[in-house]
Amino acid sequence: MRKPILLSLLVVALLGATLSACLLYRGRVVFLVDATYSRTVYHANERTLKRRLLLNGYLPSSLEVVPSEFDEQLLMGFAEKGRIKPEYLVLSPLLSELLPQHYPEGMEQVHCIRIGEGESSFDGYLAHLIPAKHFDWQQLEKRLGTSGSALVLADGGQALPAFDPSRTVIQKEGESEQAFSLRLENLCRERSLLTLFAPQLGPWAMKLLAESGLSWVVDAAYAPLVDAPFLQGVVSDDLCEGLLAVLEGQGNSVQLAKRYFTAREIGGNFL
Repeated sequence: MRKPILLSLLVVALLGATLSACLLYRGRVVFLVDATYSRTVYHANERTLKRRLLLNGYLPSSLEVVPSEFDEQLLMGFAEKGRIKPEYLVLSPLLSELLPQHYPEGMEQVHCIRIGEGESSFDGYLAHLIPAKHFDWQQLEKRLGTSGSALVLADGGQALPAFDPSRTVIQKEGESEQAFSLRLENLCRERSLLTLFAPQLGPWAMKLLAESGLSWVVDAAYAPLVDAPFLQGVVSDDLCEGLLAVLEGQGNSVQLAKRYFTAREIGGNFL
């Protein structure tokens, strides 16, 4: 008798959740993204975004768009749906630049949200999400790292004003990519390093990525270069907090902040 009762309770709970979702429904949020943004920043945010938007009454979805196919006909499809229920379009930086060239009549009821740097004179945007430029990688390595980890700075412009002497920081010193790669490989072996925190990846990293078995924490822009089993996490713009601020009317120009996403959080395989 217990199984039928339990099943009935589950059905009632599901119906209640469905009814609540219908009553709280506040519109659809569609992310229009190009392939590069889809595989980097959006991929890091996707799980958290969808969960938080659903909890706040929005129905999230995404569409990867080839820039050459971004046109008036595609946008009019969203305009038609926008006449029935609130429709929000969040556009990746590349597609945000293309929107003014293809903005059709009748799109006024669709709320377009731009991701990108600088100001836009185009008045078809409801709001603007500004990508973050800075992130404290040394603090992240100090918080998450161990004696078997190191921060790798391969760009002279990333030089830190003062290194924490308790942490391992390896910096490229005017040497060639190949020489730096060899030096880094030797240091990893000598110091038994297991994890590298790398704000940027370049030719120096290719051999290590392919052969070393190291785990990596990288900027989202470089995440596709790291095989999933070796990706410990990524640093990316936090789209969720910025977008919710716009949707809740807290501003029409919101500065995004970068944060750390674990591999599990973004759907990777790192254990």
